[in-house]
Amino acid sequence: MRELPFQHVTVLKQPGGTVQHISSVNAAADFLLSNWPDDKGKKYRAARQTCLDALNGTDTARHARSTFVAALKEADIFVSERTPSAKHPGN
Repeated sequence: MRELPFQHVTVLKQPGGTVQHISSVNAAADFLLSNWPDDKGKKYRAARQTCLDALNGTDTARHARSTFVAALKEADIFVSERTPSAKHPGN
């Protein structure tokens, strides 16, 4: 399966509250399907669909990442985004 990397996002994994770095559409989709809290709102459903579409080649990793971040914020499990450096703007 394609990984489709993106700039990592730091999330709070439940239970236990451990921190995890998500850096690909594949990892985001896995997190959405395996580690999401019981409350699955509208942004969760949008992120799940966008990740699946990206993995199927009908959407982009960038769009999947942005909907994933929105869902994380909605569920209050978002920690931070990696900020690109001047030397490595694509990271």
